[in-house]
Amino acid sequence: MLYDLAYEPPEPNTLLESIFKIIARMRQEEKFLATRLLFEASMAQFTKGEGIQEVYNQYAAVMFPFSRIAREEQDKKAKRALKDWTEHGAMKVKALEGSTRSERAVKSRLKKAADQFRKNKGKGDRI
Repeated sequence: MLYDLAYEPPEPNTLLESIFKIIARMRQEEKFLATRLLFEASMAQFTKGEGIQEVYNQYAAVMFPFSRIAREEQDKKAKRALKDWTEHGAMKVKALEGSTRSERAVKSRLKKAADQFRKNKGKGDRI
């Protein structure tokens, strides 16, 4: 916003001048990629749509850099959660069929196990 509202260029060799140059370059890149995307879209009928997805991805990366960062962060969290879940090995499950306990006792035991799991939040304690 400061770039758009400036009445005159900043003084040479200052930090503000460097920032203005970066902003100007980013805007030129955005315009170039927008033009390239329009060109690729208009030529898609002749090239069978080859390359348009790549150009769009480049345009989206320049226009919305924070969405890529957020997506990468979400992927890291998912990988970390999967690693935490699988590092303890296979989960052991006992069959409930043929049990001599009443249905009420089985429900009670399952409820206790679920409460214990929620309490520990899956930190490795086996049920």
